[in-house]
Amino acid sequence: MLRNKIKNGEQILIFINRRGYYNFLMCRDCGTVIKCNNCEIPLAYHEKEKKLICHYCDYKINTITCCPTCGSNRIRGIGLGIEQAVEIIRKKYPELIVERLDSDVKGGKNHKKNIIQEYNDKKIHILVGTQIIAKGIDFPNVGLVGILLGDMSLNFPDFRAREWTFQLMMQVIGRTSRRDKKGEVILQTYRPSDIIY
Repeated sequence: MLRNKIKNGEQILIFINRRGYYNFLMCRDCGTVIKCNNCEIPLAYHEKEKKLICHYCDYKINTITCCPTCGSNRIRGIGLGIEQAVEIIRKKYPELIVERLDSDVKGGKNHKKNIIQEYNDKKIHILVGTQIIAKGIDFPNVGLVGILLGDMSLNFPDFRAREWTFQLMMQVIGRTSRRDKKGEVILQTYRPSDIIY
């Protein structure tokens, strides 16, 4: 389906609401999860920087190779972040131009604007992004929106999690079927019978 969309001159938008490469690192022997010293939440692993980063207070440490609790070197990355998603898509579709758009993208003041412009100029086949792509940007040629792990935010410890998830999904879905074109949406979820879908 994806290659057919590209052959028809359409573009793909992939949404994943997770920065970094892994959501967290965990010791496979004792179960320790590396957490932020300030916020006590799991640190996300960023492959390019080789750092563990708190997405709330920006606390950073170098990646670890052994567990601070038990000393084991059996540390494993858990979860899927945007960096890993882009890597997987590029390996699967090496002939296509795949770019990433999230708040971690570096490259100067106008780099994010340039990525959006290149996408709108059809120089990019697949754009993978976080919430940045969901709001306020007009992508006129999107034929397919893919939503990876669309139900992750349902598990946030907040009574508004369902409402936020629904609003975010609708904003992302709204990136396709612009103007006279009809587009398609593929939603990946572990809970397809949930009321918000």
